[in-house]
Amino acid sequence: MVRKPSNKMRPNPPALMVAEPKESRSFSLDLSLGTLENIVVKNGQQVKSGDVIATYQNATIADQANEQAQSLNKLNLAITNAKTNLDSAVQKRNQLANQLAQAKKSVQCLQAANDPSAIEASAQLDAAQQAYDAQVEVVNQAQQALDNSNLDFSDANAQVEQTRKKVTTSVTAPFYGTVYIDEAGKSSANTPYATIVSPGTIVQATVTEYDYNKLKLGQKVEILPVNDSRKVLGSITNISTLPQSAAVSNQASAALSGAGNTASGGTTISNYSFTVEAQEEIHYGFSVQISVHLSDITIPKEALVKKGEETFVYTYKKGKVHLTKVTVKEQVDGYSVEKGLAVDEQYIVDPDKRLTEGKEVEVFE
Repeated sequence: MVRKPSNKMRPNPPALMVAEPKESRSFSLDLSLGTLENIVVKNGQQVKSGDVIATYQNATIADQANEQAQSLNKLNLAITNAKTNLDSAVQKRNQLANQLAQAKKSVQCLQAANDPSAIEASAQLDAAQQAYDAQVEVVNQAQQALDNSNLDFSDANAQVEQTRKKVTTSVTAPFYGTVYIDEAGKSSANTPYATIVSPGTIVQATVTEYDYNKLKLGQKVEILPVNDSRKVLGSITNISTLPQSAAVSNQASAALSGAGNTASGGTTISNYSFTVEAQEEIHYGFSVQISVHLSDITIPKEALVKKGEETFVYTYKKGKVHLTKVTVKEQVDGYSVEKGLAVDEQYIVDPDKRLTEGKEVEVFE
């Protein structure tokens, strides 16, 4: 297989990627919230985090709130009755208190005059005291009944208020951005009625395990929209540590001119996703390519040809191969070329042992 070394790495696959908003959120019909009553923003409007996008009305919960409100009338009547009972009990207690005071005064006067009727008056005083004490207990019970009625009403009223708050539900923006409205989404849960996109453009790309260790957070990249000649600068903001997928890569091979059939094998390689954030806006949905700047040239071990103590690669130019001496340094993901191979100069991966200097070859890619 012929390959070009480069200090710019194209993510895998080299096909087109798509510019996306840095953040996006779609809102579709949610029947659990009730009926979509109103979309309160306009298409293309900018919104802040917490701004209301739409409101729902839930008729079922509204009916529950009305039923609970009706129960408040009964509880309110219970409070009125409890107050009446308490007032009557307090009035009777006050009357008994006056009678008790008069009985005490009468006993004192009769006892002072050594009147024999003082004994009977004392008995009447004891009865008045018992009646008063019993009525005090009635007042306490009436007060407790009123307190309970007030508490029941307060709890029920709070429940009604909580239920009423659920009748209307507001959908709010989770972040700053621009909202786009799709009228079809008002009647179909399959289509979002609103989508919010934040400022900023990102591109999701993938690399194979062979290039994974070349990526670094903050690394500068070029984003190339295919519909114009711009080069938009960007940087890598996220690199996944888990493989996204595995794919079978069929490597093409270089064959000697006039040689027989050459077999090509397949190897399974892992792909890893990474995220690039652009420094300027790219229209969402536009196709782009990414070029990642690398500091060195790396070639696989299979491309090296050892001749004694020296190391070579077969470069390819105009249909012929040339044995080219190189200076390399072993790395985790291959060999770094320190001297002898230029950027974009083609070389042969896993060269046939029959290759010789200046040999014409036919390349299958």
